[in-house]
Amino acid sequence: MRFSENPELLLFFIDTTRLYKVFGIKEVGLTTKNFVVDGCKICPKCGENKPVAEYHFTPKKMSSYCKVCHRGVTRANYDKTKEVQQSQALMRLCGITLEQRRVLFEVQGKQCAICGISGDGVMWDTDHDHVTEKFRGVLCKPCNRMLGCCKDNIAVLVKAVEYLQPSDVIEVI
Repeated sequence: MRFSENPELLLFFIDTTRLYKVFGIKEVGLTTKNFVVDGCKICPKCGENKPVAEYHFTPKKMSSYCKVCHRGVTRANYDKTKEVQQSQALMRLCGITLEQRRVLFEVQGKQCAICGISGDGVMWDTDHDHVTEKFRGVLCKPCNRMLGCCKDNIAVLVKAVEYLQPSDVIEVI
């Protein structure tokens, strides 16, 4: 049953006397830190007894941590989770780990394999062959988009090079 569907159920769990009767809780301690008692709950992170208004709610449950602690835990886990997801995506897409990509990028000179741009403000993409799914190199975002727009077709890229070379200018009448 969801609290949002039945607000009386939430009030039932907030009421101390009913909570003790339902769960058979006899003393307040570590066993009750995840229960609501007198409209308050003990946050397991900071150990403070805070009103339920200081906790996040979903349609099915209330957050274990208070809003302040939840924010801190989320920030702490974000970088770790992001790196794990990137590593899993690289393994699935190119068959290499994030650490292997870092080493290969250093071997490449920490610059784009096509245009040679380098720097901290550059957005980097991992290029791979769409047929063999093998890693080809690290490219800057514009160079990777260029290859994507040409669908990795060498003939199209050769025509683009020919087009860019100086030639007779066509006059518009």
